[in-house]
Amino acid sequence: MTRSATTTRETERKYDVDEAVLAALDSDRYLALHDAIDRLLTDPPLARRARRSAARELPRGVWRAWKRTVKRMRVVTTTPDSPERDRALHETRKAAKRLRYYAVEVAVPDVGEPAKRMRRRLKDLHGPLGDHQDTVVARPVIRELAVQAHLDGGNGFAHGMLHGLEAERAERAERDLPGRWRSLNRRKSAKWLG
Repeated sequence: MTRSATTTRETERKYDVDEAVLAALDSDRYLALHDAIDRLLTDPPLARRARRSAARELPRGVWRAWKRTVKRMRVVTTTPDSPERDRALHETRKAAKRLRYYAVEVAVPDVGEPAKRMRRRLKDLHGPLGDHQDTVVARPVIRELAVQAHLDGGNGFAHGMLHGLEAERAERAERDLPGRWRSLNRRKSAKWLG
């Protein structure tokens, strides 16, 4: 195919696309969508609580997320070292991230320093929880790689060393967790919640 024939076909396709876009922008469906957006912006369907002061209402939402995180951490503290404990730590991590990103971060502009303090302590808590979860995911993969290396006639020693380092990292994360939890769980941290 010649260059001019290719260029002509590309131009025709572009023209067809341009026509389709213009037709969509002129359609009744597109205009109805704009009308619906305008109605939503001028008269949003807000719950009664949305009309309340953010400084009063936001701590309530944070409180609910806080209680969920406390509950998840309580499961961690009562579960012996096992795959169930690993899952409990991961659930705590998810709850703490929801607390930080979907509740505390939203409250910072209206609540101020107490929310900022909680955000900092949550960030400190995420470190060991994230490190632990990383090792939970990494160790089985390392074990599989070691087995495959052995089956292929190789030496799995390096994999074993890496697995040991990951196990040590998990232990360090679990050792760090109680102190960071205590720092977050002090009365002063959650006093602003109600």
